[in-house]
Amino acid sequence: MLPGQDGKGFLTMENILVRLNTSYAPHGTFGIKGDYSMPDKDGVATFIGYDAAVCVELYEPWVLEVYNSSVGLPSSIRIVDKGAEIRDMNTVHLKEKRSGKPVSDPLVKRALNSTNMRAA
Repeated sequence: MLPGQDGKGFLTMENILVRLNTSYAPHGTFGIKGDYSMPDKDGVATFIGYDAAVCVELYEPWVLEVYNSSVGLPSSIRIVDKGAEIRDMNTVHLKEKRSGKPVSDPLVKRALNSTNMRAA
C-alpha cells in the first residue's frame, strides 16, 4: 500500500547530503572530511566536509472551523477534531444548530482523506 492510501495521512522523509568547504564553517564538525586539502586566502589548509541531514514531515488530517468573510481573508477559528471524519458535535455542553438546508450534493465530500493524493 502506498503512503496515504489508508486515508489517515502520510509521512515523508528526505535525506540531504551536505558538502561544504570547512572555511565557511570554521567551528563546524563534519562526520567525514575529504582526503585533500586546499589553502584558503590566508594559506590555511581547508577541506571539504561531508555531513547529512534528515528531514521528516508528517501530514495528518484535521478538521478546522473556519470563518470565510466576503470582505477579508478566511481565518481559522478552532480545531474541531483530529481525524479524517466530520461528526456531530452534539454533547452535554454543546449542541449543534444548523442554519440553512443540509448539503445533499453527492459531489461534496464528507470526509477528508489522502487516498487520491497520488495517481495510481
